[in-house]
Formats: sequence, structure tokens, C-alpha cells
Amino acid sequence: MHMIKKISAFLLLLTFVVASAAYAQSETVKYTVAGVDFYAKLRKTDIGRTRNVSGYEQTTTVTSNLFVNFYSDAAGTIPYSVSNFTLKLERKDAWTLRRLDQIEGQGAETEEVTFVCNGSEILLVGSYISSVNRDTRYAYPPEDPSGEYYIPSYESNLITYKLLPQASTPTPPDDASCTCNCLKPLFDYLIASKRLLTPKEDDVKVSHLIQSATSAGYKIPSSGCNLLLDNINKPFYATTTDSVAQIYRARIGDCTVSIRPTGAGSVNFYQLTGGVCETALTVPYLNGGTLVAKLQVDSCFTCSPATSTECYSVVTDTIVNPYTFGLMGNWRVSKSYAYYVPRTSSRGTANTDIRTAGTYESFASFWMPRADKTMQRQPDESRWVWNQAITLFNRRGLELENVDPLGRYNAGLMGYDESLQVAAVQNARYREAAFEGFEDYGAGYTACGQATNCGSTRSLDFTSNASMLDTLEQHTGLYSLKVPAGSSVGVTAAIKPAADLPVSLAFNNGLRGCLIGGILTPVVEARRTLIDIRANASAVLPGFSPLAGKKVLISAWIKEEQDCKCTSYTGGRVSVIMQQGGTNTTLTSAAAGPIIEGWQRVEIIADVPADATSFAIYLGATGSSNVYFDDLRVHPYNANMRSYVYHPVTLRMMAELDENNYATMYEYDDDGTLIRLKKETERGVKTIKETRTGLQKIGQTN
Repeated sequence: MHMIKKISAFLLLLTFVVASAAYAQSETVKYTVAGVDFYAKLRKTDIGRTRNVSGYEQTTTVTSNLFVNFYSDAAGTIPYSVSNFTLKLERKDAWTLRRLDQIEGQGAETEEVTFVCNGSEILLVGSYISSVNRDTRYAYPPEDPSGEYYIPSYESNLITYKLLPQASTPTPPDDASCTCNCLKPLFDYLIASKRLLTPKEDDVKVSHLIQSATSAGYKIPSSGCNLLLDNINKPFYATTTDSVAQIYRARIGDCTVSIRPTGAGSVNFYQLTGGVCETALTVPYLNGGTLVAKLQVDSCFTCSPATSTECYSVVTDTIVNPYTFGLMGNWRVSKSYAYYVPRTSSRGTANTDIRTAGTYESFASFWMPRADKTMQRQPDESRWVWNQAITLFNRRGLELENVDPLGRYNAGLMGYDESLQVAAVQNARYREAAFEGFEDYGAGYTACGQATNCGSTRSLDFTSNASMLDTLEQHTGLYSLKVPAGSSVGVTAAIKPAADLPVSLAFNNGLRGCLIGGILTPVVEARRTLIDIRANASAVLPGFSPLAGKKVLISAWIKEEQDCKCTSYTGGRVSVIMQQGGTNTTLTSAAAGPIIEGWQRVEIIADVPADATSFAIYLGATGSSNVYFDDLRVHPYNANMRSYVYHPVTLRMMAELDENNYATMYEYDDDGTLIRLKKETERGVKTIKETRTGLQKIGQTN
């Protein structure tokens, strides 16, 4: 750790060659940097190798965990802690596929993984799976050298790993002013409010804690303390579970703080009172006027993986079991029909017969019986008229898109792990609309979106910019996207034609032998059977992809991090770039209303060219201050969208945004009861309704 403070950066190359059959541990490699020696050792654990041969296809799967350990001694007995290293792993897996004794094919796979981490042990790759499929053909008798067949063997000859550690200058530790001015009032509040033992499961952010402490009268200047500022959007939680203990520890984002007794024995931390700050990096705590404990910062570190992934769809990129992923076997509503014929009624002065009046004058059944006593769908379309067809469902069986007989589409966008509706759109298709409120990035999405679809299920996916999510400023909900001054972030979508390919499943039949005891039985005609089933790209949900030749409306809310005594922001903007062959068309947002409590709505109206191929949206901070973005949405110009924001933990609705992207806010008390309803207008935020309720205790009299 000390040697890092003496240098700004260093670059080393470490190469290990490991035979895949033995997976032997590598030798220790020595580094000498700024006069300090340390040693690195690469090791593999939990190795497994399986091979599955089925008919014409074989699959070889290799699983492993890859670690790097750092030591102070060459024997590897004393762990050594390194900090702020950037490690780059390059994995090369050379393979050969043999036909008889000749090499039939060969190749290599390369993967790069980047980590910024610290500690004496770093897990570079956990449960890495390398699966390779190769077609295998057989012919008999095997002794016939003229017969065409492959020996089912997959050989991984050599695995090479390279580590490229690079040290960076760490942030100097905060001085005593940070500990006293920031951490002392924060922990004074935690002790007074009995929140010192906040568990990790509560998911309490540092920013929320600072807001609560400030509201309670504790002055915490977060901007003057690097420890709080660097961890403002990260969680706070205690690792100590008892208020009476020999030591108290808690995590503030990437930092560990502790309250340590000055003598032997346990301390009741809720009976402590903060004393006068010392010149050292500690805060004294008293009990009855006697010094009994001190607050200090133990350590700070960062461990944030940035893993390169190659997304692989288990539906469209390989054989698929359609029943496993819901492509077949689930009965859902397809169309709704209504029966239209004249009804009987009394005319003139005749009395109404309520027993017979209003019945159909004639009736034709929707289902007709067959000779084998089954029913066949044979509707008379002049009488049975369909009024709605459902065209898309998600993997949870929830409706996403429908269409009426006039060709008008309605769609619903889902969020929070596809369990809650975040937007409802009229006169638009599912793939034409998008909404991003930056609220549900902790709702269980995987790196590849979902197991069945290569790509995120989000309409606009800012996962790669999740570190920019901010909890200090928000238009609705708890989060917004904070773009640093002079930078921009964006997402790109493909522009596709209006026609959709129908979902199709290809059932491939062929001859198949049986592998018994490692010996393949001869193939006979009687064994013609199903080889595999494959699905086309329409089997998975379409991502956001505007239609060529249509007009699109883009709307968002922005807030600049400055004291703007102005009528409109100039440093934050939303841009749209549409690519047409070798040329680009760029449009920039314009203010679409006044600044309302610090936030301003901006809009872009874009005509998508008929020959456009891509549609990119960029959120940029072009001025000298940071810019916050929230409630970004895209839909056709002649469509209406209503969007919804929920609390990421309780899932209560926090806001509903109308057709003009103006919000209605919902506020709740600690019991979850709605107490206040606010409406955002061009003249400001107005309180529409406010209620108060109470429960009378048993035995209490008025």
C-alpha cells in the first residue's frame, strides 16, 4: 500500500502459461516498484470439464475460477494488500478438432476483462464457462479408411493469461476537518435517531442519510468532505449488529469507519455524546463526561468490475426447447370477437315483451362440430367481428401490444424486472416507444438483459452509465442521470421497416444413431427423428427501433448544477443523430416551457428519413456545469404516452407523467398511506390534495 503513494503510475506485463489438462498453479512473479518488493501468483480453482455428445453434435464445457494473490514474501505466506490496480486479463484458448489423425480445424478464443480493485486476493473470472459446439459425423464400419467420419474429440491445448496491473495515485486521505465537520454531525445524528445499526438490506444511500440529518438540524457540508462526496450515491450500512460491543464498524460506500473504545470492555454506542474534535483524524465520544471511544476512518477502496461480454441468445443462436422459454405450450388470448346482428324489439304501440325482446334475430356459432366430435373454428365473419388482437406478450405473460381492426396499435412498456408498467402508449407500436426514468437499475437485470434475449429488455439502456445515477437531484422518483460538464452519454437504436417477420420455429428431422457405452450404433432409416428446433429473431421481444418515414417526439427534463437566475438553460441539451448512408442529420432540443423548481422540459420533433439506418440519442452537458437528466421518453408524434415512476424498494407509485410529460407526485407517510397529491404545472408545483389520518389506541378516551 505504501509503495503506491510514492509513484504516480507503473506498467508491468505478467504472463502465465497453464496447460489446460493439468491446470497447474503458476510460479510466483516478483515485482520491485519504488524500492518495495511484492509478489503475484495466479491460480485456478474449481475446474470442471464435461463433454456431451448427442447425435451429430457435441458440446464441451470448461468451468473455472481464476484468482490473483499478492504476497509480501516469495513463499506466499504473508498477504500483501494492493490498491487501485487496473488488471487486464487476456484469455487465449487454442483448440483443435481432429479427423482421424489429421487436424481438421483449429482456432482460438480471446476475452479481455478489466478490473479496478484492491486487496490481497482478486477474483478475475468467477465460474467462467467456455462451451464449444462442433458437428460430428459418423459412418460405419469405422475400420474403413474411405468412410467419412470424425472422431468426437475437442482438445483445449493451451490457455494463456496475461495480467497488466497499473497503479494510480490514490486520493489523499481526508484531513481532520472532514472527520470533524462532516462525519461527527453525521454520527451524532445516527446516535440520536437510533440509526447507527442500519442493516445493508435497508439499502440506505449516503445522500438520503445526509438529507435526513440536515432536516433534523445537523449541518453536514458534504461538498467539503471527499469521503462523503465520493460516496454520495452509495449505500451506508453497519457491519456491527449490537449496540453494545467492543467495536462498531460501518460502511460509507467504499470506506470503512469505526468507533473504537479507548479502554478494555464493551461500550453502549447509543449512550455516547460527541466531544470536541482533536487534531488527529479521530472524533472523541464521551459517556457521562468521560472519554470512552473514538470515531475514525479505517480505510477506503474501490472494486468496480467492467467486464467485456459477448451476448449469446439461448433462443435464436442455438437449438431451443420452445416449451422452456414459453414459445409453445402457453395458451394466451389472441383475438377478441363481438357478435353483430339485429336484435328483436317491439315497434309502434305494441307492448314490450321483456322475456323475448332484445334477443338476437339469428345466431351462428363461433365453433362448429366435426365428424370426430371435436370443435373447429369457423366464424361467420359478417357476424363475428374481431375488435382487438394481442400481438406481443413478455416472458411473464403480460400483454405488451395490441391492435384494432383499423390498424391502430397500443403498447405498454414494462420495467422493474418486467413486473410493473412504466408507460402506456396509444397509437404506437411497442418498438416505437421508449421511456427512461433511471429508477430501476437495481431490479435484477442481467448483463445481457435477459437469458432469452441478447440485449437489454429496457427500451433505452443506460446500464453502461449507471455510475452517473444521482440521488441528490431528481425530477421524479429517487434518481436522475448526472452528466459531467463537457461530456455526453447516449444510446443508439436501429431504424427498421414497418413489416415484422412472423415468429417461426424450424423443426429439423434426420437420421440419428445411438451412443451406447461410447460406441455409436449403425444409423438405420427407422431412426429418422427430430434433430433440433430453431427459432428466428422474431421469437424475442423487439428492442426500441423507430420506424422509417415517421415523425418522432423526444421529451426530457434537465437541470443544470448552477444558480441560474435565468428563464432557460443553455448548457444542457438532448441531441438526436440519424444516420443516412454516409451522412448524418443532427437535431438539438429546445426549451418547451419555463424552469419549474429548477427543472426545465426540453423537446425535439424529428422526421425520421425513409432511408435512415440508425437513431442515436445523446444527453450532453455543453457548458461549464454538470447537468441532470430525468424522465426521458420517445414516441411517435401522433401518439399519446403516459408514464409512471415507482419507488425502487416499496414499489409504490411516486409519480405519473401525463401526455405533456408533466408530473403528478404522490407522497406517503411511514405507514404507506397517501397523504399528499401534487401537480406540476407551468406556474409551478401545486398541492391538489392533502390528508391526515390517525388510529386511536385501544383504551384511549377522547
